Amino acid sequence: YFKQVVLQLSTSSSESLGGCLGSEQDAQCPVPVQKRIDCHPQPDASQEACEARGCIWCGTDVPNAPWCFFPEDNPYDCGSG
Repeated sequence: YFKQVVLQLSTSSSESLGGCLGSEQDAQCPVPVQKRIDCHPQPDASQEACEARGCIWCGTDVPNAPWCFFPEDNPYDCGSG
């Protein structure tokens, strides 16, 4: 089973996530679910493997949003190019 997560940001990020902004658990994460860039798109991601990559592990109930993601100060950008 292969999981690939692609978040497309629009002017209304909540629309691109099906209108769901996440749960209280999401509010405790340092990076909003709309700004997460998947750091472990391969199958079988774990908190240990995620943190070994220097990334953040934080669960969410938003479908297809990554649990393992880069910190906000990463060199990657979600911009339209």
